[in-house]
Amino acid sequence: MSRNESADQKMQISKIAKNRDSAMTVGDALDFLRRRRWLCFGTFTLIFLASVLLAYKLPPVYRSEATIMIEQQAIPTDMVESTVRSYIDEQIQVVAQRVMTKENIKGLIEKFDLYPEIRATAPVEQVVSLFRDNTDLQNQTATVFDPRRGRVSGSTFAFVVAFQNADPVTTQRVTEALAELYLAENTRSRREQASETTDFLVQEADRLAQEIGKTEQALANFKDEYANALPDQQILN
Repeated sequence: MSRNESADQKMQISKIAKNRDSAMTVGDALDFLRRRRWLCFGTFTLIFLASVLLAYKLPPVYRSEATIMIEQQAIPTDMVESTVRSYIDEQIQVVAQRVMTKENIKGLIEKFDLYPEIRATAPVEQVVSLFRDNTDLQNQTATVFDPRRGRVSGSTFAFVVAFQNADPVTTQRVTEALAELYLAENTRSRREQASETTDFLVQEADRLAQEIGKTEQALANFKDEYANALPDQQILN
């Protein structure tokens, strides 16, 4: 037998031994679990009890929500669609950015004395960021049929403002204050939009008046130039 053949046989034997070892390892693991089942059960029980105790020791967190309904604009969209029209979702985001400014948040934190312990040591930016993390804004949508587009699409009809805190009374009061800020900012935004719409309609009226004046002037010039050849002079001619 050559050295190469003997080496191949040794490799095959080693592979068979490894397979047997792996099979024995799986069996040993199962035997270990059978022998240590009470230890595993006790460990799981301790972890479960520790989780329950931790959950009871943690302070409760209360969440308050305010739902704000959205009214459709009174002006037909086909009149001002190309200039003033904007999507409701974008309007909500714009209003949210105006409400959740640093100055507004600082005013709410000071008014309701939020996070007193954190405010004593942390910078203002960190407290403002914590307030934003505890605030949530969600759009409420419904599937409706749009007759102008002739298809079914999602439409936002309301949005929910929510705030969470350890004190239930403070949580509700802060949520009410946030809702009032959203309503006030939405009113201001609608006034700006109405002003833009009015300016647009005035500009359109002026443009149409100028076009009508040019058309009337052109018609008058045409009648002066061809006064004796107009259709209404046919019988007289």
